[in-house]
Amino acid sequence: MDYKQLAGENQYKDWGGLSKSHISPNNDNQFDGYRINAHSRNGEIGTIANLTVWKRASLVRVQRDSLKFHRLGGGARGTISGFSENSRRRLQYKLASLERGGLPVLVTLTYPDSYYEKLSDFHNWKRDIDAFGKRVLRRFDQAGIVWKMEVVSRKSGLYVGQEFPHFHCLIWGVKLPDLLKFVPGVWFRVVATGDLKHLKAGTRVEQVRSENGVRSYVSKYICKTFERRQVYAGRWWGWIGKKNLPFAAAECIKLCDFEAELLICALVRRMSIFDRHYKSLFYMCDADQVRAGWENVVLEGYIHWTSEHEQAQNNTNQQNTD
Repeated sequence: MDYKQLAGENQYKDWGGLSKSHISPNNDNQFDGYRINAHSRNGEIGTIANLTVWKRASLVRVQRDSLKFHRLGGGARGTISGFSENSRRRLQYKLASLERGGLPVLVTLTYPDSYYEKLSDFHNWKRDIDAFGKRVLRRFDQAGIVWKMEVVSRKSGLYVGQEFPHFHCLIWGVKLPDLLKFVPGVWFRVVATGDLKHLKAGTRVEQVRSENGVRSYVSKYICKTFERRQVYAGRWWGWIGKKNLPFAAAECIKLCDFEAELLICALVRRMSIFDRHYKSLFYMCDADQVRAGWENVVLEGYIHWTSEHEQAQNNTNQQNTD
């Protein structure tokens, strides 16, 4: 069954070859006998929306017609003092927009007890990760780094219970043996405490072996959120050598607003999240599969949409009967 055939082929025309034919703006706002109204989350046939696919990556985005929504974006950001849910999502989406296949090396950078005197000034932490990244780039000019900071309480040593920072880094463009030789000495010189124990145990370097490994890293380290802290810590994640990171090329497919609504309807059900009026939705999956079969997903959403609409009509008729 093709949802386009249900609406009638005469409602479609070609949008410049960007994708297959879509619903024409010149129609009577009806779809398979159902008039689009408030129950369909204000969907309208004929307005333009987008499906963005990051090719060879794990991210797609469905965006409904922005002209219908008065406010765009969330406004100016305030002072950063924690790792919020929104920040976590932005980091997840950035990692999902990287091409699959080129697996990174995971590097963990920690501080010794002798760093305690510098601990109170968060600028020292940021200078350290910046200096480490610059030294990596000077030695490996093809390196690309995504770093994430954590602040956790010490469970051993001289300062049990005190909060110390450490960094997790995903590094692309450098082989594991090279980083095993390079990282310990560089981080030891950057921190500059002179503690030889830190030279031996201050870093951890390991190869990520699969795409599942990257996702495991995300769920184990990146997905942890932190409440606001009294000490301002600035950004909790970032990148160094951004031009070397394997970001995927994005392809935009033009849709009508109703098709975008149906896509969002289907994806919301797949994600098992609260079904509300989404004007834009990111979905992490195999983006190439969605690119090849997005019309089937629209049909899936259409089936759910008609079911909900029929249920609402039945409820209305029942109320009128009562």
